[in-house]
Amino acid sequence: MSNVIQANVHIQGIRPMLIHHFGPDAIPLERREKSGVAGNNPEEWKHTVLMTDKRQLYVPSEYILANFRAGSRIAFGTRGGHVGKLAACLQIADENIYFNCFVPTNLNDYVNCTDAPVYLDVRGVKQPTTKARNMRYRVALSPGWQSRFSIVWDKTLISREEMHSIVIHSGQFIGLGDGRAIGFGRYTVEEFNLQVKKVEINDATT
Repeated sequence: MSNVIQANVHIQGIRPMLIHHFGPDAIPLERREKSGVAGNNPEEWKHTVLMTDKRQLYVPSEYILANFRAGSRIAFGTRGGHVGKLAACLQIADENIYFNCFVPTNLNDYVNCTDAPVYLDVRGVKQPTTKARNMRYRVALSPGWQSRFSIVWDKTLISREEMHSIVIHSGQFIGLGDGRAIGFGRYTVEEFNLQVKKVEINDATT
């Protein structure tokens, strides 16, 4: 009998989520035309957002792994080595985590419009190293955003009950996306359904 089990997870946001992915587009290899001024670039969000050709928002599955690792520290502290066990056995069955939200083509018309499902969050931030203040332009999902994904792990390292607790604590105290330190990206766990069927998975730890 296999020790590997799967759970299908459904989460729903209770706080706005900010997407600010630091990928290749954030610092391109080739020079491109500047927009805005130093520390205030209204086009910044275009280089840090993750969306499909149909403008559906998503994050890489690695975000979930990092979220759950942080949540395991909240749920169990340092006892039992749950963080290490989780990193060793947790895999995400989905390459990307998709949300039920789409970026409007006229996003610039929704600056700080928190009533819209997706809006452009504009706020000042302080750089921790230089202490300089910059304006940050990030795509934001209003509370109510949802996602479904599947996780796979070894139950001899993390029990069903422990994993469920980790997922709950990850949403309640950690969150997804940018601005987590000030409460953004928090969510509730709407479903945590255990499955018995085998699935093809992508290793989120590689």
